[in-house]
Amino acid sequence: MFKFWAYILIGKDQIGKTTIQKIIWSNLCDNCSDNDLISDKKYPLKNDPNKSLFFSESSIQEKNEPENYIDFYYHKVFQPRTTSCILSSHADGGCDLQVEHLIRLLKRDAFNVCGIFFSNSWGANEMRIAGLSWDETRWIENPKLNSAESDIHSQLHRIGDKLSEVIHKRVIET
Repeated sequence: MFKFWAYILIGKDQIGKTTIQKIIWSNLCDNCSDNDLISDKKYPLKNDPNKSLFFSESSIQEKNEPENYIDFYYHKVFQPRTTSCILSSHADGGCDLQVEHLIRLLKRDAFNVCGIFFSNSWGANEMRIAGLSWDETRWIENPKLNSAESDIHSQLHRIGDKLSEVIHKRVIET
């Protein structure tokens, strides 16, 4: 039996969502480096080309598309017959409605949906989004650092490596 998972990273802009996605991409997919650019497509899993991960190149709100962009994105860009997907969303006012709609679309295609929330982006909007109909939520400790860029990069790498392990375990179980 197959089990599909969608992971949606939720948080304010500039908290490390895209960097974490690149680390997961580099860890789990063939011929990818966290210095490369991600594009909206699915990538074969290392050591198992029959399984794939879909990555969104940026948060869904950064697409600068029409108001009904979630429908457009889901039906025209997203590739639902992927083993798992890693998407991201901002948490600003109004984003909860977009995320709720995206969850409904994913569940309609038999995805389990996991919301991933960050300690350095937790407020009223994130709380509202956390209350949506997730199959699972995860909390990531990502404290704000007032130190060197290398410390921030190391912290994001630790987070990305840990999430890679969780996602890889689920992908190989499908």
